[in-house]
Amino acid sequence: MKAYTNVSRKTVGEDRVAICPNFGCEYMTRVKPLKFRFLGFGKHPKCKKHRIPLVYVDDRIGDFMDAALACLFDKAGLPPSELLEDIKSKFPDEFKSFVEGWVYCITPGRGAPIVSRYMDTISNAYLKQLTKKQIKAFKKDDSSKPNQVNKAIMDGMDEISLQYTRILKHLRAHSEILVDHQELKSLSKNFRNFLKDWQKNIVKNIHVIMNSPEKDYEMALEEIKYNYDQILNIGIGRCLLGLNPESKEIKKTAFDRFTSYHNFYNEGLTTKFTKSDIESIKKGQKSAKLNSNVLNINVPNFRAKILKHIEEIVDSIKCSNNQKEIILSKSVNILDKHISRAEKGEIIIQSNTGTKTNAAAIIYAVLVSNEGMPKITGERLSNLVGASRSLIPTLYRKWYYDLAQRNHFDFQNVPIREAIQPLSLFFFELLLDKDNNKVKTSDYVLNLKRIFLGQEKEKILELLTEKLIKWLKIMAENYPDTFLKYFSDLFSIIKLLIKALEMHKIIKADFSVPDFARFLVDNEGIALLASERTLISIIGDVFDYLKNTKYSYLFPSRTYSQENVQKFTSSVQMSKDRRRIVGSRIKLYLMRNINNRKNYDTSNNMSICLKCLKENNFFNLSVPIIRAKEFHHQKKDLKEFSYTAEELFKLFNKNRGNPYFLQFLVDKAKAEKVELLCRCHHSSLKKSWFSIFQKVICWENIPSEFPQDIFALPPEIIYLLIWVCVDSYQDSRGIKNNQTKIETRLQIIQFLKKKYIIDIIYNRKCPICKEFNTRDHLLAFSFNHRYILKEFPLAERELERKRRKKDIFNLSCSEIVKELERQQGAFICANCHMFFHTDIDIVDKIFDDQNISKLVKKRVEKVQIEFHNNLIYSTDAIRDIFRLDFQMKRSFIDYFFTFTEILKESNIINTKNITSKLGLSSSTVLAFFSKRKDILEKYGSIIKGKRGNPTEYHLNYYGITILRLIQYFKNYYYKSL
Repeated sequence: MKAYTNVSRKTVGEDRVAICPNFGCEYMTRVKPLKFRFLGFGKHPKCKKHRIPLVYVDDRIGDFMDAALACLFDKAGLPPSELLEDIKSKFPDEFKSFVEGWVYCITPGRGAPIVSRYMDTISNAYLKQLTKKQIKAFKKDDSSKPNQVNKAIMDGMDEISLQYTRILKHLRAHSEILVDHQELKSLSKNFRNFLKDWQKNIVKNIHVIMNSPEKDYEMALEEIKYNYDQILNIGIGRCLLGLNPESKEIKKTAFDRFTSYHNFYNEGLTTKFTKSDIESIKKGQKSAKLNSNVLNINVPNFRAKILKHIEEIVDSIKCSNNQKEIILSKSVNILDKHISRAEKGEIIIQSNTGTKTNAAAIIYAVLVSNEGMPKITGERLSNLVGASRSLIPTLYRKWYYDLAQRNHFDFQNVPIREAIQPLSLFFFELLLDKDNNKVKTSDYVLNLKRIFLGQEKEKILELLTEKLIKWLKIMAENYPDTFLKYFSDLFSIIKLLIKALEMHKIIKADFSVPDFARFLVDNEGIALLASERTLISIIGDVFDYLKNTKYSYLFPSRTYSQENVQKFTSSVQMSKDRRRIVGSRIKLYLMRNINNRKNYDTSNNMSICLKCLKENNFFNLSVPIIRAKEFHHQKKDLKEFSYTAEELFKLFNKNRGNPYFLQFLVDKAKAEKVELLCRCHHSSLKKSWFSIFQKVICWENIPSEFPQDIFALPPEIIYLLIWVCVDSYQDSRGIKNNQTKIETRLQIIQFLKKKYIIDIIYNRKCPICKEFNTRDHLLAFSFNHRYILKEFPLAERELERKRRKKDIFNLSCSEIVKELERQQGAFICANCHMFFHTDIDIVDKIFDDQNISKLVKKRVEKVQIEFHNNLIYSTDAIRDIFRLDFQMKRSFIDYFFTFTEILKESNIINTKNITSKLGLSSSTVLAFFSKRKDILEKYGSIIKGKRGNPTEYHLNYYGITILRLIQYFKNYYYKSL
């Protein structure tokens, strides 16, 4: 780097302006002479940001302009030869317009705008450092007064103006002379996509951008320039596409590049391009050499230097003596072949070729081409010789690959990934309409091998560069096993991707690349000879590439949960909707494919409940409602989870990468003996206290000799029957005062209250569909609130939540109805309940058939209207039929059972045989008759005994019927269960 005279106030003779020597730094200050040379602060001014000595503006500004011009008009800024070859073969009609467009974009793409901004900043900052007197003198241009201060200031401003004018002239010449504006045309869409892909590949292939461009290593400066040229080519390409030339993926600023180009310019590594160079490119001719410093080398000296470095490097390597001897002998062989090629004119060895780095590259060639060699990376060898970590592998590929090919194919440094996207499209089109189960991967991969070996011709060759085809041919010839494994994996990936796309299309789910990649590795043993992280990156690129083709309609959105925010989580509600849609579509698929499609009505294109079909429930058969359909496990021991839409989505989320997920789900459902039922019928099959005591609750199949409605019985008889049923049930038989028995009796009473209210208010049926009744489907009924808690004022929500949570069925029937009327709602069946809560905004996304969507929306509207027309209301018809006038105790039940036992033996019930059966005193029995006289007289008459005769109890017909009814339920639960 050029040495500058650092600013010193000791030596400055007049006011001058100084600047930080770092390009891009805007720090500037006015420097005044010291009045006393040995006193004063700030004798050596420094930049406050970089803490380095300042230099004078008029010294530094010229160097900045040299660096800027060297960067903006360097011949390396012309289109790369490989890119030109690809464009000429793929887009011959747009070749000339591309060249003109590229040349037009060179200066803005390489940082011309920042030069102008920097010069404006320097000019404004310069003027701000001057005093008003100095600015006034500068404006008047008063040269009659020989003032040294004014002269120094004017000279500085003149230098800034001169350099500014200098670059503007070059930019104008570039715009008016070097570019033919008539040839500037917009590029086609395919061409633009090609350039985007080219830029992506360049970014991927840039392994290292030197942090400090001033390292004085052999060959380091040339490599640094090569890297910077690639970066700047990306900026030109982005500019050509109408984008900001500064890419977020490239961390180096434009000023970093100008600083580097200042070094390149000083070392003679830059050459200005001319109009003839541009015309040569248009005609397809190769331009002149960029570096004229190509001379014949002194072979003996060159050989001796490299051999010396080889010996030094081998001595520093930790390995056996035998290995060192092999490395030395084979290195000499490779070096002699390399020199021999130069002597024959096959290659040119430049006079400034780094002997130390080439020695390391020769050793690297030996290590990678022979078995039994120490495992030393190119990066480590680069460190040994003080070069950048990518230099040694780069030199090996450039000079020695043909002399010593690798034992294993070099995926890291060979751009095979450039071929993956076009080959993926090639495989995709071959497989798209075929039965994947009948496809033999080996046949297609061997055919691909024949294509690259030149035995067959296919369009795929037109999509690949000549360089890439060359590498693929080398891979097919020299590494056949690697070729077979690599492209077999790629073929299998595309085959499974097509399967996964079919599944995602059915359920409308986002595609997760990481999950798909992990499935390939864990379940299929497919890794594409790469790490899992690399595989994820490759599959992501393939997915995006194929999605941008004409097959975009087959591809869902991608989820970026691992890398970015998921596409459908811009709001919590949208995320919930997405889960519901996917879960519902999975459930819909499962409904249609279990039970050999017995539940599927092909005429209406919907899945139905067979029990509804048997009962001819037209209302519930005519319109599909996914939420009202449930899966019943016939064998509970096989059940792992419930197949709700939410659970199905969770299961899918755990198996996102599995392209066979839907088939796995169907097979699992069949193995678990699952059948489809509507929500109402499914609820009736649930095993609970209700199902055990359903006979007494719903009064099922009661003999005609008994009352046909339990609610016609007195409350004490209802309680007595419940007590008898629970006591007679096998699990509670013989247990006294058990808490479970008490809770069971309370639950039965609550079920009866619910049934009684529904029977009175809604005439025993669902008020909406009128197809489910309380006798057969009481469990299917629930109270649906008109308003959700969110619709209550915030201050009232907690109170309302507590009211709703309270078990109101412990209240009397009239109190229950009043409370439910306050809460506003209605008792409806489970199917209609699900219709009521169906979100019509997502119905169209769940059903593909728009006719079905319309039917569902229409039904939802009808259900909601009917619901609001049937809100529960208090009425005089509701009686508190479960209210007892006394406390029901065990003794009351014992007396009734005793009556039954006595009647089996005698027609007379009196205090004598009662005391005998119960083991009580006659006074206790008489007290019972006296205390319960009002109740007992409903069922018979009490005749008091006189003159020592026992009191007798004569049952009437109703009383006898009740006793028989009690015995009936006792026998039922004692014997049948």
